[in-house]
Amino acid sequence: MKKIFITMLFGINLIYAQNNFQKIEVIYELNYKISKQDTTDIRTEDFLLSVSNGISFFSSINFNIGDSITKNSKNLADIYKIPKTKFTNIIEKNSNISLMTYYQKVGTDKFKYIDSLPILKWKLINDEKKIGDYICKKATVSFAGRNYVAWYSLNFPVFEGPFKFYGLPGLIFQIYDTSNEYNFILKTIKTPINPHLFDNKSYKELTKEDFFQWVNRYKNNPELLLKNSPIQLSDEDMKRVKIKYLEKTSYENNPIELID
Repeated sequence: MKKIFITMLFGINLIYAQNNFQKIEVIYELNYKISKQDTTDIRTEDFLLSVSNGISFFSSINFNIGDSITKNSKNLADIYKIPKTKFTNIIEKNSNISLMTYYQKVGTDKFKYIDSLPILKWKLINDEKKIGDYICKKATVSFAGRNYVAWYSLNFPVFEGPFKFYGLPGLIFQIYDTSNEYNFILKTIKTPINPHLFDNKSYKELTKEDFFQWVNRYKNNPELLLKNSPIQLSDEDMKRVKIKYLEKTSYENNPIELID
């Protein structure tokens, strides 16, 4: 079992009242099977869950790094320092008003849509196991075409978890689907002095319907990804980029959400 590092600032004791957990940052490791054709191709990526007063943001750490490089760099060579990720989205959950905002970046364009938080019908199971130094309790749920098993800790009364998961009596330490294709496991927790800030003002708001029309437009026309790029390609190079992109998206055909 991987060791879980709990970083608490100012020597605060690990036994907290709920209001002491109003601001936390959690890093999850995701192991996932990217392709239905090749189930041996298992990828790994780290994600940040930042929670502050009932509002959480969940995003790929590689995406956060790449987005920062894109915004702040004036050197074209820095583009090659951007780490790879297929997760170019950010999920904001606001439990205070039961709304979720989904942010997506494709190419240089950024859009978002607002929706209700998904209704998760958790089933609490009389079972427990130890993850790191903490006893975790079991729960199950069906969501977006997959069946999940979750393990959560009552030591951390934060009703949050990775991706779109929320609503259990404690912080989710691990959640995986029963086909073992997506597995989130907690790596670190800390109470930050300065929580991770997310600039959501650069995202244009669309309706959910228009948002998915926009996403599909890029999927069908990958050359649009380079429309505002400083890299200028010839028509022949553009054809090769399109072929490679379509081959890549055809291979990466195992999304976490199988149904809308």
